[in-house]
Order: sequence, then C-alpha cells, then structure tokens
Amino acid sequence: MKNKIIWGILLTSLSLGIIGLFYFGNEVPTETKVTHFKEQLQETEQEKTDEDIKEDKQTNQKEEDDRSTVLNEKLEDVMQHAKQIIARKTAHIVAIGDSLTEGVGDETEQGGYVGVFKEKIREDKLLAQIENLGKRGNRTSQLIERLDEPDIQNKLEQADIILITIGANDVMYVLKQNITNITHKPFEEEKPKYKERLESIFHTIRNINNEAEIYLIGFYNPFAGYFPDIEELEVISEEWNKVGESVTKQFPKTYFVPTADLFKGQSKEVLADDHFHPNQLGYQYIAERILKYLNNNP
Repeated sequence: MKNKIIWGILLTSLSLGIIGLFYFGNEVPTETKVTHFKEQLQETEQEKTDEDIKEDKQTNQKEEDDRSTVLNEKLEDVMQHAKQIIARKTAHIVAIGDSLTEGVGDETEQGGYVGVFKEKIREDKLLAQIENLGKRGNRTSQLIERLDEPDIQNKLEQADIILITIGANDVMYVLKQNITNITHKPFEEEKPKYKERLESIFHTIRNINNEAEIYLIGFYNPFAGYFPDIEELEVISEEWNKVGESVTKQFPKTYFVPTADLFKGQSKEVLADDHFHPNQLGYQYIAERILKYLNNNP
C-alpha cells in the first residue's frame, strides 16, 4: 500500500510538471529546436532498424507480473508524453540567396534543393517548416540590399536555421566584364571586395538573429558547362569558395557546406539545359550534402 502511494505521488508530480511546461513554459530555445530537428532527421533513417530491435526485445522478454515493472512502464509513458509536448515547438528554416536557392534549373519545378527539403519534411513527418527567399541573379551587393527589407528581416529573426547560396553570380559578373580577355587578375582584384560584402551579410544577419545556425552553401564551378577547357576558372571558383569558408569561421554557429566536388567531372548529368544551374539530380545532391552537415554539427 505504501509503495502504491509513493508511485502515485511521483506520477502525479511528473504529470503536473509536464502540463506546466506545456502551458506556462517559455519558448524552447533555438538550439533545442534545431537539435530536435536534427534528431528527427537521424531517427527517420534508423526507424526500421529501431522497430526490428524493439520487436526482438519484446519477443525475447518474458512476461513479468512484478508491480515495479508495470509502474516503470507507466513512468515511461509519462516521459514520452513530455517529449511529444516539447516536440510541438517546430524548427523554422529560412533559405535565402540567389537562383540556387530559388531552384532555377529544376526541371520538375519543385523548388530545387529547398523543394527536396520540403519533400523530406513531408514524407518523414518532421516537425519543421521551410521558407524559400531565393531570388534569381542575386549577387552579394543585392543580397545586402534585400536584408534591409522589413519582411525579410522578420523571417530571418524567427529562423532557427538559415541557409544561404550566394557568390556564383559575383564570379559571373566579373567574367562578363572581361569576356574578351579572361585572365586571373580581375578575379583576384575583386576577391577582397567580395570578402567584405560577405562579412557585411553575416554581420547583418547576426544583428537580426544571433541564435540561429547559419550555413553558407558553397558553389561549384559555374563555368564548367561553357568553358570546360579553361582550368583557371576552376581555380578561381576554388579560391572564392575558400573566401566564403574563411568568412564563416569568423562568426559563431556559422558553417560552410562545400558542393564543388558534387559537380566536378559530371556536369552533363547534374546541370540543367542552360549549363549553369543544377537540374533536379544536382539539387538532390546539394540537399543531401546540406542534410549531412546539419546532422554532423553539434
């Protein structure tokens, strides 16, 4: 009888605490929501395996009538309920940048890598929502201007994860200005200015939101489809990507996601008909790479 009373008090206390968390608790911190979203991504990959393990344990486990076992199962139910309450706080993902975010080149018209994200969220029933703020043709200078828009600032402020594609059009702009005489010099001269603009972008975003995880998605060689024999352009893309990676290291919870290796040597298979943007398969590769980095970062 005494044991029943003690366990009853324990279960009641836990239940009241959980209800208090749901109705009166503060907003779950951004880091908690992001961690939960990443755990969901990992759990969906292991779902079938976990179910098999559970079934094996249930098959091999002998039935026990011990009252403590029954009470422990009830306690586990209460804890699972607590996790469900916390999970109702969803991760908010905002993707911003150029045409690679907009999804230009995706022949399925599903929104490029952002569309792949949305499909995974839907299929795996992940507690997350994603907004696409990509705009075709954006260079760093234009993205800086867009960051002054109240609507964009509001969306970034609410974000838990921010994904950015920018830089390829900056490189393309230099190329167009020197199309009749392509040399390394103008790209080298523009590179420090590009670095300054990138730093301005991250400073602005951090002033808007100092909690979100930010991922700068590197670009592949955008000239491979047009000038496959000009090796200097491959080197230029690598150097500018290194600039992007170095800038991300200046800011907390900010990461660089490389993608150049996904496209090297197979541009015909992963590029759209314009020989510049990825096709659906290319965007699939990019999405998978981003998901890998989301899972690997603490």
